[in-house]
Amino acid sequence: MISHSSKNKIEYIASRLRRKIDSGELKPGMRLAASAEIAREFKVSLMTADRAIRMLAAEGKVKRINGSGTFIRSRSENIKIVIQDSFSRDFQFKRERLYWENTYPILEQEFLKYPAELQHVETWEEIRNMNPDGILCSDEPPMDFQCRVPVALFRHYKLRDAPLIQCVPDLENVMRKICGTLVRKKVDRIYVFATAKYLDIKYFADLFLFWTEKFGLKDKIVYTKTDPQPKKLLHLPFQIGYRFGMTLPQVKRCAIFTTSDFLGSGILKALDDRGFKPGEYDLISCNNWESYGYRPFPYPRLTSIEFRRSECMREVIRLLCDSIIRPGSGQVRIAKFPAVLKIRESGLC
Repeated sequence: MISHSSKNKIEYIASRLRRKIDSGELKPGMRLAASAEIAREFKVSLMTADRAIRMLAAEGKVKRINGSGTFIRSRSENIKIVIQDSFSRDFQFKRERLYWENTYPILEQEFLKYPAELQHVETWEEIRNMNPDGILCSDEPPMDFQCRVPVALFRHYKLRDAPLIQCVPDLENVMRKICGTLVRKKVDRIYVFATAKYLDIKYFADLFLFWTEKFGLKDKIVYTKTDPQPKKLLHLPFQIGYRFGMTLPQVKRCAIFTTSDFLGSGILKALDDRGFKPGEYDLISCNNWESYGYRPFPYPRLTSIEFRRSECMREVIRLLCDSIIRPGSGQVRIAKFPAVLKIRESGLC
């Protein structure tokens, strides 16, 4: 008997079978041993063996056919995914470093696990004459679009009223914790600097303002609103944030809340240039890529609400591929991803 925990047993069996598939010992089209045979071989329960096979099916290594058994998938059976995103052209031509160096590698690496072939489009109109196995999209499908395959929504942080696979951070809980932290720190002033063009980003600011009022912090807020963030000229919000940071009259014992990673990085640079020491203020930044210091941000600072956007993306992809590989539930899939709060002082990490 394998002397691992139940979870480790499943992972151990899956890794052994995966190794055989990757090495070619188990060839495409071959039938995998039944769960009962695998259970006897590894001296585990039938349920444990079945869960190991399910893990391989979710990865796209095997396919389960009702009444026939489980078979090794061939590379020619890659699932075909269409990614509808307003930045898709930038993925292809590498025009925007942010999305090429941060977003695209996550998509590519995750889909390779299944494996999947990716095709990028910018609009839903381009999908009408295509025949994908699934769609990963940044915008909800048009009302007249007939979705006959699983569709997953990303780049959104509020549950939508739509029959889509959705995965969102628990922002309500995040904002509540932030405001409790600000009360304990006894901040003198709170600057709110938010872009308002996109509904999701506005949702960050609206939630923050709602909870500051609940915690009695409303009288400490200085609310500043930027012009709509340009879609393509992503360097401009950095410059806007820099100018804002240079004009703040008081920073010590203050908190700055921003909904933009670029605004936040510009603010940090301005406060650095003004000579403010680490720990004299707090910067709370939403909608970022884990931390400043990630490409293309040159400043190694982490002063953010961390809701692990990359993990949200991975969960969305897992749900989408699982729905393609193991269809039949017919249910709307929603995963509310728990957000992790990290308000960090603006010191070097």
